[in-house]
Amino acid sequence: MCVTDIEAVRTHLLDAGVDVSEIAIEPWGHFVHFADPDGNAWSVQYLPYRHG
Repeated sequence: MCVTDIEAVRTHLLDAGVDVSEIAIEPWGHFVHFADPDGNAWSVQYLPYRHG
């Protein structure tokens, strides 16, 4: 899923008790990763070049 504020999303997930990764900053985007209760892996993406 793609978001406009990766830091706010990470904070929201942490506050909800989710074990979420640190923000990985790559040239093509910023990412956090976590697993849902069923073990499905999720990635949250922020694309800075789209959001200035």
